[in-house]
Amino acid sequence: MNLPETQRKASLPNFIIAGAAKCGTTSMDDILKDHPDIYLPLEKELHFFDNDDFYAQGKQFYQKFYAKHSGEKAIGDITPAYMIFPEVPARMKETLGEDLKIIFSLRNPMERAFSDYINLFKLGFIVETDFMEAVEKETSHKDQLSYIDRIYYSLIERSMYAKYLVHYFEAFPCNNFHFILFEEDFLNNKSATFEQLQQFIGVKPENLDVNLKSNKAELPRFRHLNRLLFHPGPVQSVLKIPAKLIPTRKIKKAIKDGIKKVNVKEGAVPKLSPELKAELYHRFFSEDIDQLESMIGRDLSGWKVN
Repeated sequence: MNLPETQRKASLPNFIIAGAAKCGTTSMDDILKDHPDIYLPLEKELHFFDNDDFYAQGKQFYQKFYAKHSGEKAIGDITPAYMIFPEVPARMKETLGEDLKIIFSLRNPMERAFSDYINLFKLGFIVETDFMEAVEKETSHKDQLSYIDRIYYSLIERSMYAKYLVHYFEAFPCNNFHFILFEEDFLNNKSATFEQLQQFIGVKPENLDVNLKSNKAELPRFRHLNRLLFHPGPVQSVLKIPAKLIPTRKIKKAIKDGIKKVNVKEGAVPKLSPELKAELYHRFFSEDIDQLESMIGRDLSGWKVN
């Protein structure tokens, strides 16, 4: 279905996947893009609602990401960072209305924090070679975290689900939310999970390829190469190919993804030990898990440690 240009420019999301990081959201983006009645921008993680500079530019700035929408019923934004910024739910309601559908995929918080560490270490954002050293560094400065720190260095904070979901429940009614448990639903019951997800966002369920795997946990051969790819700075500027030689964002992404693919070290990714999992649970997460269990009405006993 092709809409007039003026109508396309007015398109804005009617569903958002707002978290959490390292809980399958990249795979969700890849899988849902194959649905003929779902529109998602080429670029995942728009950061419109959590970035003050973006949000200050208003709806017209946001609409630019949806200029190619051509009549799909469901229009989405997948930005996991939205979950951990208390101001975001009110901004969503003001911009997109009270009928917005919001999805959260949630993972065992200790495992999520460790997986996040592996990913951020791979990308060069975290330099600590010991997981608990990175945790201690974060928690010792938790009241002084900048916007960038909260996105790229908040291993523990981004696993505090109930702490931040309370702001969403204050802004929207309960039936606006759909919760997916990463281990129980996304990993072990994928077909039914994606059927329910399609129904929730209001499209006819399609037989999607739900076995796509994206953003797997991996360690890099050369971590400094990933720093050059993902960190702005003088070295990256020197290494940039002139933009006219890479005309589209899609091609730039393909080149970057190709470099990431060959820069993967063979061998198993480290696992979180039972001892560290217990320490994290008792220090940070036991109360938050109990609160979350009541908020979303799901049994989270599998996350708890005696």
